[in-house]
Parts: sequence; structure tokens; C-alpha cells
Amino acid sequence: MKKDQIRTTAFLLTCGEPTTEKALDCLMTQSANILIKTIRNVAPASAALQQMLDECETEFCVQVDADMLLNPDAISRLGSAMQCGDVSNQSTTAMVCGCLWGDFERRPIGHVKLFRVSEAKKVGFRDVPFCDMDFADRIDDRHQDGIHKIIGKTLYINSEAILGQHVSMTTPSALYRRWYDLGQRYQYRPTSFKWAMEVIASCMAESPDLGSWDMAASMGFAAGLASDIPSHEKSYNKPPGSLCWLEKGGVL
Repeated sequence: MKKDQIRTTAFLLTCGEPTTEKALDCLMTQSANILIKTIRNVAPASAALQQMLDECETEFCVQVDADMLLNPDAISRLGSAMQCGDVSNQSTTAMVCGCLWGDFERRPIGHVKLFRVSEAKKVGFRDVPFCDMDFADRIDDRHQDGIHKIIGKTLYINSEAILGQHVSMTTPSALYRRWYDLGQRYQYRPTSFKWAMEVIASCMAESPDLGSWDMAASMGFAAGLASDIPSHEKSYNKPPGSLCWLEKGGVL
């Protein structure tokens, strides 16, 4: 297929995560015809996401974080859901979200996202805390049909349809960093992240020893809960200050 006939670009966003090459390999084996571009070491996250929209020359784009390992049919299924959303919603669908399997959480988590670029550019990503949630809030109003969960211009694929794996168990510090962010997100919007509290409660009950992956996640979540919500989007290539002891050879 000629380049000008391809409708979707997959953007791999990386700050040097150890899973970056695996994530790229997964994109290169997609069944869908896509372009692949990489955005490296751009911070904060809002800047990387806005750069994705600004640089995209196709009708659609997929945000793929470096810790996302997509199944070969993932982008094809996102595209099919976008078409379904246009029919069910009786309007233009702006974003489709699909679930991944969390290696630590051992449950479906979200989300890998397909954007209709023309609609996403109308909203854009702002340098505010949790810019992805802010984006979704501004693009959507709320309703639901009988097949998919549709919130305004966003379609959520059923959580039973797993599109790949979310890999967070690479190092204890990486797991801590992820759960620090989830702790802040729970503090910011607890109803949306009730599942995270349930996962941590299970961790504390099952693995109280200080050397476990569970403890890294639990400590990160607790630190995020106790922290101040930042006034701007955080830089994911810079660890929170409370992580320093881990990176200097702490008990983990």
C-alpha cells in the first residue's frame, strides 16, 4: 500500500523504558497497514501527546506507550471499533479506547487509544495534571448504547477484548513510579481508580514482606496518596523525589 493511502499512524512514546524495543517489534507485526513514528524523551506527557497530534499526517493515530505490547490485531480492532462507533453514536467518534492486560494487576486495565486526528486537534492536550483525563473530560458528554460503552465522542471496547499487555514489572523503581502516579490519580478522582485501591489492598494482605514487587507498588501508591497534586503535568522521565532511595540500592 502506498504511503498516502495509509490512514493510521502509530506513535511510540518512550523515555528509554526497557520494553521500548519489544513495543516497537509489536507495532511492526501489526496486521493493519500503519505508519510508525517514535517520540523520544519529550516531557511532560502533555507535550509528547500534543506533538503526536501536531506531527500526524494521517486520518487516525494510535498512542502506544513504551510499556504497551500490542497483539498483532490490536490496531485493526481499534479501527473496526471506530467505524462501529460512528454508526452507534450517529456522529463522529473522536477516540476509541481498548483494554490491555496488566502484568502486575492481573486484570484488564486501560487504555490503548486510537484518535481521529481532526477531532482530537480541536481539543488538544493541555499542561495540566493528568492531561489524558483532562482531554477525555473536554471531548465528551455522557451516554451509553446497548453494545459498546460510549461516552460522548469516546468509545470503550468491552474489557473482555484484551488488545495486548501492559508491562510494569521491569524494575521495582518502575513499578513504584507507576503506582505513585496511580496514587495521585486516586486522590484526584477516587471513583475512577477504585480498582487501584482494591489491587493494593490485596497486595498488602498477600505479600507483606519488604522485598516483594507488591511492596514496591504499595509504597508508591501510598506516597502518591500523601503527595500534593501538581499544578502541571508531570515529567515521566523524572522520578518523584521519594523514589531516590530505591534507585540508590534500597531494600528493593
